Amino acid sequence: MAAYEERIVFVLAKAHQRALGIMNRTLQPYGLTPIQYLILGALWEEEGLTAGANEEILGDFTVEEKVLLKRLLRDVKG
Repeated sequence: MAAYEERIVFVLAKAHQRALGIMNRTLQPYGLTPIQYLILGALWEEEGLTAGANEEILGDFTVEEKVLLKRLLRDVKG
């Protein structure tokens, strides 16, 4: 890898860290993680999803993310 490519990767990594830190601080008062926020946003845009559609969406997530989503949905439903 060329030296300039390494510098670009470093700058992108630092920008990612900074953005994630801002996002975490913003979501912390609501008890949300960035992935939970992302999932809530997707569900908000896809109004009227059925249980089958939810399972189809969940197929793209890791086991850990599925557990987080199911817990989040359970908490939201009350």
